[in-house]
Amino acid sequence: MQKTIDGPLLSRSAARSMLEDLLRAQSKALTESEDLALSDLGFTSLDLAELTVRLEDQVGGEVTLEAAAIRPLQTVSDLLDLLTELRPVTP
Repeated sequence: MQKTIDGPLLSRSAARSMLEDLLRAQSKALTESEDLALSDLGFTSLDLAELTVRLEDQVGGEVTLEAAAIRPLQTVSDLLDLLTELRPVTP
């Protein structure tokens, strides 16, 4: 049975930095406003998967989301909130 560990893996600033790195690799830039629509950045579900893989590489294992946290992601703020809610999974 897998258990999740309490506490965030990323601070909001670390999540933002990770997002900036991903966008920079795509020749895109993140603005200061967290109200910016992800669609305006060209952010896709594949980008979310890439961020999750990068986070898993960073922590050396899987991450999970509580079912209640799954929701539509519209803005940069929504995405940063989600990233700070990810938790590591332990065997």
